Amino acid sequence: MALLATALVLIAGAQIGSRFFAAGSLLWADSLLKSLVLWLVMLGALAAARTESHLGIDALTHSLGANGQRFTRFAAFSFAALMSLAAAYYGLELVRFEHESPSDVHGLLPSWIVLMIIPAAFAGMTLRFAHSAIKKPEPQAELERQQSK
Repeated sequence: MALLATALVLIAGAQIGSRFFAAGSLLWADSLLKSLVLWLVMLGALAAARTESHLGIDALTHSLGANGQRFTRFAAFSFAALMSLAAAYYGLELVRFEHESPSDVHGLLPSWIVLMIIPAAFAGMTLRFAHSAIKKPEPQAELERQQSK
């Protein structure tokens, strides 16, 4: 991901410099930047799902007992897994549609190859969320220790 982020910054800087100093732009840069942002976002979301550091709302879970916390954890991660599965399915449909009506990105790659990150990342998130739904939650003291690192 660091390599993608570095490429994103360098290409965006080159595009800005080209527009400012040469009164023109790099024709391929905008579409490449869009593709890099898509890949960074999807890989970042997958990494957050892996470490359970994604956004979450737990305003009420602290007031619940151990059984209530386990149930809400199971329900929330199960729902997230189902939504990720739906997004993976529809992402695959998007890739299939792009494959049937070919267009290219940057003049180099078919667009469906760039878009493959969508169903792949959501499929990975589906597995991660399903695993998180059924695994035993760590004790609160252990979670706080890990977060302080």
